[in-house]
Amino acid sequence: MYFGADYYPEHWPPERWATDARLMKEGNLNVVRVAEFAWVELEPVEGQYDFSWLDESIDTLAKEGIKVIMGTPTATPPKWLVDRHPGILMQDRKGQVRGFGSRRHYCYNDPTYREYTKRIVGEMARHYADNPQIIAWQIDNEFGCQDTGQCYCEDCLTAFKQWLKAKYGSLKALNETWGTVFWSQTYTDWDEIILPTYTVCEDSDPNLHGHSPGLLLDAFDYNKLLLEYYKAIVNNGYTTDATGIDSSLAKYKLVIMPAFNLMKDDIRQRLENYVAQGGTLILSFRSGTKEWSNAMTEETLPGLFRNLVGVEVEEFDSLNHGRTVPVTGAFGHGTASIWCDILKPQGAQVLARYSGDFYCGEAAVTVNSFGKGKVYYIGCDLDRTSMKVLMQHVAGSAGIVPPISPIVPGVEVVKKEKDDEKPYLMVLNHNATPAVLTLDDSYTDLISGKKTKEVLSLEPYAVAMLVK
Repeated sequence: MYFGADYYPEHWPPERWATDARLMKEGNLNVVRVAEFAWVELEPVEGQYDFSWLDESIDTLAKEGIKVIMGTPTATPPKWLVDRHPGILMQDRKGQVRGFGSRRHYCYNDPTYREYTKRIVGEMARHYADNPQIIAWQIDNEFGCQDTGQCYCEDCLTAFKQWLKAKYGSLKALNETWGTVFWSQTYTDWDEIILPTYTVCEDSDPNLHGHSPGLLLDAFDYNKLLLEYYKAIVNNGYTTDATGIDSSLAKYKLVIMPAFNLMKDDIRQRLENYVAQGGTLILSFRSGTKEWSNAMTEETLPGLFRNLVGVEVEEFDSLNHGRTVPVTGAFGHGTASIWCDILKPQGAQVLARYSGDFYCGEAAVTVNSFGKGKVYYIGCDLDRTSMKVLMQHVAGSAGIVPPISPIVPGVEVVKKEKDDEKPYLMVLNHNATPAVLTLDDSYTDLISGKKTKEVLSLEPYAVAMLVK
């Protein structure tokens, strides 16, 4: 098993490197990542490369048995490159250039930037191709951090037009898919295409009148909703994962897809197959309301999910101005404060009902048997306590148990398995105070080498890696 950290030898005098390597070994580190921000140290002048300092630091690490993950330094174009080719800098939505002085200060689509990255990465690859100390490569670093995922320069506009032509084939298809008839936004020539930059209406209400609300879905924060589901799972001690919709779901006992708004038929088929074969799926309000192109569906809500969830959305209520609605069900008494779908079961069993407002008594949360599996439709948001209890109910019904029980607040336990190797537990104490966990067997801590039975004591912010 590899256990390591980032290391920046260029930040330290060479006479310090041996001490660093020794301390790493004493801390049981056996791998480090290097060089992902060191472009100017590797190429101080255009076309002149210096790998001598990095070679020396890698050799120093090797003496302590520490391997290396080599990072390509493309996240930090040097000042000499920016001065020579200022066109590589990105532009924000208001057309302002985002200048030098941090990192990721470049447009991904700029051909000059791409050419220079090919050169530096090519030189690194040739130099370190046969070095046995290099066990892996990291390409670039932290895509999209500090809001650098989008640029609005002319290079991006050109690339965007080319991509749209390949995707839609004709302006007629693009206009129909985008619904550009709204507000007379129809395009009559490819040269008219723009990027979704700043618009005149945004200052009054950017969430409603901007080109793309992004992750802001209707009137609520989608990221916040995802976080609430995540916390409900993690706070119950369950091991969780994040994956794309195109990934295989077969290995998961439970799949959670809150407010999965955009929908298409092949996703419907994949999810129906997953549930029919025994999987458990959670969907929530604002699921299936739009087609994949972002056009509103003409299907009765929840659209293509309707057969799977066994309910129809008869009406909905977007809560605002501080309104709340009481909800009573399998989790006890809870509260909704964002959205309420008023559900009409079509074969699904009701798990919770609204106990207030004009839809008092109507279904709020349901479960539907589909093949060998189940689908839960959560028609409203819930307070944190109620959500935690509901997730515990759903996960328990799906046969999911925490790696360690009872749960200790602030202590994260993740179970990992790899091929035929023994499974191990990663235990992280996020608390500023000591924590004590009850174990189900005898374990060895791979970090300290100590054996423990029945009870594991962790100092504040301590980490343990346990194997039976």
